[in-house]
Amino acid sequence: MNITFLFGNGFDLQLGMKTRYSHFYNYYKKLPTPENKPAIKELKDKLSDDDNNWSDFELEFGSYCKEFISIEDFETVFDDVSTELAKYISQKQNRFNFDVDFALSIIQCLGSPEKFLQRADREKIEGFKKNWANHSPWYTNLITFNYSTSLENLLKKINLSNNISVQGVQKQLKINPVIHIHGTTSEYMVLGVNEISQISNTKLRENPYVISALVKPECN
Repeated sequence: MNITFLFGNGFDLQLGMKTRYSHFYNYYKKLPTPENKPAIKELKDKLSDDDNNWSDFELEFGSYCKEFISIEDFETVFDDVSTELAKYISQKQNRFNFDVDFALSIIQCLGSPEKFLQRADREKIEGFKKNWANHSPWYTNLITFNYSTSLENLLKKINLSNNISVQGVQKQLKINPVIHIHGTTSEYMVLGVNEISQISNTKLRENPYVISALVKPECN
C-alpha cells in the first residue's frame, strides 16, 4: 500500500520555526543594503508589510517587476532575495532541536493519520487499511513545499527499519526519500509566480532567463 502526505509551511511553524513571510520580511528589511545596488533598496522600500503568506509576496514581486529598468536589475534583486531567504531558513532550521521523542511521534502519525480525524472519516480509512492488513511494508511518500529539510532531520533521529504499531498490528513503514517540490535552501529553490501574465513587465515576460527563474511551472 502507498500512502502520500503533503507538507506545507504549517509543518515548520508547528515545529516552532519562524518561517512565515512576515518573519522573513522583518529580517530582510533590516539587512544592510550595498550602496552600489540601489535596486535592492528600492524593493525594500516598496515591500508591503500587509502580506501574510508567501504567495502574497510572490504576487507582489511579480507586480513589482514593472519597476525594473533592465534584466541586470531584476537579476540583482531576485538573487538577493533568494540568497537571503535561503540563509534565513537555514538559520531557523539549524537552531531547532530535532528531538528523538518528537520524531517518533511523527512516525506514529505517518502510520495512523486517521486517529486525528472525525469518527466517520476515521472508520472509513481504518476499513480501507484492513484490506491491506497482510501486506507489508506499507510505503509512505512525503512531498513537501518547504525549503527546509526539517522532515529529513527528524527522520534521521530514528531507526526506520523498526516496525511500528498500526491499529494494534506491527507494520513495517517504508518511508521513501522526501520530495521537495520547490527545492531546498541549498538546491533549486523555486520562488515566483504561477504564470507569465503575473509578471507586470512585458519585456521581462519575453526573457528566457526571467521565465525560467520566476515562473514556477518553468522552474519545476
